[in-house]
Amino acid sequence: MTSDPTSANIANQQPPTPADDSIWLAMGLRRSNKVVLVVDLVESVRLMEDNEALAVKRWRAFLLRVTGEVLPNAQGRLVKSLGDGLMLEFEHPRQAASAAKAMHEIAATISHGCPPEQTFALRVGAHSAEVYADDIDIYGAGVNLAARLASLAGPGETVVSSTVRDELTDGLDADVEDLGECFLKHVALPVHAWRIDLVGHKSNAVPSSVDLNSLLPVIAVAPFAHFGGGEVSAATGDLVAEGVIAALCASSGFRVISRHSSAALRASPGHSLVRSADAALGIDFLLKGACHTNAGNVTIDYLLLNVKSSEVLSTGRVVESVASLLNGNGHAAHEMACVALNAVGENQVRQALLSVANTLPDYTLLLAGTRLVHSTDLASFVQARELLSALADRQPRIAAPRVWLAKWHALASTKGCAGDPSQARRAAFGALDQIQPGGAQEAFALAVRGFVYLHLEGDYSSALDCMEDALLVDANESLAWLFRSVVLTLRGEHAQAIESYERAHSFSPIDPMRYLYTTIGASVYLGAGQHERAIEIGKTSWRLNRNHAHTARILAMAHAEIDDLPLAKKYLDSARRLQPDLSLKSFMSRSAKDNPVRERYARALKRAGLT
Repeated sequence: MTSDPTSANIANQQPPTPADDSIWLAMGLRRSNKVVLVVDLVESVRLMEDNEALAVKRWRAFLLRVTGEVLPNAQGRLVKSLGDGLMLEFEHPRQAASAAKAMHEIAATISHGCPPEQTFALRVGAHSAEVYADDIDIYGAGVNLAARLASLAGPGETVVSSTVRDELTDGLDADVEDLGECFLKHVALPVHAWRIDLVGHKSNAVPSSVDLNSLLPVIAVAPFAHFGGGEVSAATGDLVAEGVIAALCASSGFRVISRHSSAALRASPGHSLVRSADAALGIDFLLKGACHTNAGNVTIDYLLLNVKSSEVLSTGRVVESVASLLNGNGHAAHEMACVALNAVGENQVRQALLSVANTLPDYTLLLAGTRLVHSTDLASFVQARELLSALADRQPRIAAPRVWLAKWHALASTKGCAGDPSQARRAAFGALDQIQPGGAQEAFALAVRGFVYLHLEGDYSSALDCMEDALLVDANESLAWLFRSVVLTLRGEHAQAIESYERAHSFSPIDPMRYLYTTIGASVYLGAGQHERAIEIGKTSWRLNRNHAHTARILAMAHAEIDDLPLAKKYLDSARRLQPDLSLKSFMSRSAKDNPVRERYARALKRAGLT
């Protein structure tokens, strides 16, 4: 063996045994025990999108203080800076804990006097392990574990492994809180994790809450290749990618890699792009493509890949005018983002229906469970409860699975599979009562509590009170606005219902449950007698999900009320296929008696041919 093997030779060698340092040395690597500390800037993508120059200026100021003050004091080393994150190494856990505290304090100082949307907050993870280093980077499973621990941390928090916690004195080095055994993404076995904080100071994050983003799949958009000449240069590919990234950031279904990081994928040729994306960014899904400019238009071909399996989830082509692309007001980016969101959701549902829950990653449980909550197929609907229950057991500090379980119990009652209605009420409110008040998802939980009041008790007043309380907590909670529009429609307050729906849509224009938003929107406009708008939105919902009987019924009623009986019958036939027991009697029995549009809808369904 030569003393300076090539990269190809290194890749083909058998892995060295831990005791054989000579092989590591021959590979140019040094083996040692280090504390690896990973720092992540919370909502870095949004901060960059809101004000790139300000975000860069503040991050640079933060980095200068870390390298100039924190690391010399804690005897640490900067391994790498990623533009919105850092990787540091230390000799001892106490040094790492001290550095983490100092960095949180610096972030708080930088944020002093700033509005909440411009706050700089950090998530920090630390793990002590054997690592392998050269002059460029450090390597090993311990490095990846530190990054996964950072994903457990809330804004302003530090989460560490037992190897770090065991070297700290509670009350002296840090205030320590046991988080128990935690499942980490792509880590087979649970890891015992601990939250540490400044002695005598508690972070603003709620102890019982974990950021929902830690459960979401990660997607990157590679710069699009550009072919052909014309009036737009090769920068067209960058514009396309930036537009898709911005559209995806409007979704609550992904964690999106920033354009600064995904730009590194530009140089990766051919099939190596997928391997490079996974190795460099740790992503789950990759959207890539190419564009061609001709006669004032840009033709964009795109491809969505599951990075882990190399499965192609979706392909397509969209055409955008050059002017719209340059002005940022076109449809192509939005369309590609919607396709990506739906394709990933459908992929996760397929996996969930074929797999045992405890073998699935957390984001599959979340995406599949929430989608199957609204499935017409009873077996799939029942499996939604299994998936969400498994996720609630694995992630006891995250509110989302319990909130969705509460909604499941409310819908189970309307589907006739909940047994005793009083049991359904107890189960729904019991799931919601397990959620700590004041957490990051309090508004979401309040919105679903209102939904439960509406569906299980027919209590419009309490339902509306919950929606209003949710919006007092977070005026941008789109589900609160959405469910509020349902309550207002049932109360006959149609103008206010439309306004509430449009706000819901504006706060979540690309949502994992977009078909639900659109079908509710169609019902809101139908209730107000605005048939053309109801049909327009209803067709969007039907295109997104052709297995939703409620959407088919809305379209049947809307077409019947404008005397388009052939289309009314067509949609009614689809509704009957999806809901074989549908009849005028069953429709009336499932509709609230004080619903002001109940009789009107029954007449429309009868005109469409329902008996």
